[in-house]
This record gives sequence, structure tokens and C-alpha cells, in this order.
Amino acid sequence: MSKVIKFVLSICVVVAIAVVAAVNVVINSNSGSLSDLQLANIEALARAEDSNGQTLDCYNTISNSGILNQTHRTYCGSCSALLCRSWSDSSTCN
Repeated sequence: MSKVIKFVLSICVVVAIAVVAAVNVVINSNSGSLSDLQLANIEALARAEDSNGQTLDCYNTISNSGILNQTHRTYCGSCSALLCRSWSDSSTCN
């Protein structure tokens, strides 16, 4: 083979390797992270699935003291049901 053909082939090989490396860098740089906007959208969708647009009656103050039997009431701080004997300061949570 002549020197010109070897030179052209070697340039083609170098360009091909550079293209493969560049594509690999682009693919790897975008694969593992989500933007702030994407994370905010995921969080908003998750909140919407949990509440279905409904609100719960809840109480800001829940206590286990007293002589009454325990019952479940929704605590506003976590929007979850807790066992308690007394409750006050009603509100709503989603």
C-alpha cells in the first residue's frame, strides 16, 4: 500500500475513535441526573397521587394523657393517624 492510502486510513481511524469517545461522553453525562424542574414535577405528581385533591380533618395538638380510651385521630404535623386520648386545634391537611 502506498503511503497516501495508509495516511488516509489512519486519519479515518483517529476520527472514528474520536466520534465514538464524544458520543460516549454525551451519553454518560446525561444518564444519571435529573434537573431541578424534573424533580419538582415528580414531587408534585407524587403529592397529587397521595391526596387525590381531598383534604383530611386533622388536629395540631394530640395528647395521650387522660383517662379516656385511645382512638385514632389525624395529626396535622404528619397527616397520619395516631393513637391519642385527647385532641384540639382542628385544621386540615392534604
